[in-house]
Amino acid sequence: MKQLTEDYVSFETAKLLKEKGFDEYCNNYYYFFENNSNYWDFSNKGYEVRTKINKNSDKLGISCPTHQMALKWLREVHGLHIEIGYIKNHYGNLNCGYFFSIVGINSDYKYCQSCLDDIFEEPEQAVEAALKYTLENLI
Repeated sequence: MKQLTEDYVSFETAKLLKEKGFDEYCNNYYYFFENNSNYWDFSNKGYEVRTKINKNSDKLGISCPTHQMALKWLREVHGLHIEIGYIKNHYGNLNCGYFFSIVGINSDYKYCQSCLDDIFEEPEQAVEAALKYTLENLI
C-alpha cells in the first residue's frame, strides 16, 4: 500500500492564495528569489518547519497550506464549497476519473460550477485544478 501523505498546494496556487488574501499560519512555505524565476519548496524537500509561520507577510515567502486548509479557507472566508466527485464510463462517451464542482453556500450567492470537461486521474489533481479555477475566476 502506498504511504499516505498530506497534499500541499502548488507554488502557483500558493501565489494566488496570497494575492487573494490568504493569511493563515502554515507549517510549510515556499521561499523564492527576487526575480521570481526560482523558488525553494520547503514543503517537498524534507525540511520540517517546527513552528507555524505566516510567510504571506514576507515579500519573498509564501505560505504553503495543505489542500484541506485551502479548501476550508475558501469555504469559511468566501462561502465557496468545492466538492470532488468520480465518474465512471457507463456509456462509452465519458472518461473515468475525478472532477470538481463549486457551490456557493452563502444565501446571497448561489454559484455552481461543474467541471465535467476536465477529468483527472487523481483526486488531488482535481482539488488543485478547482483551487486554481476558484482563485482565478471567482474571488
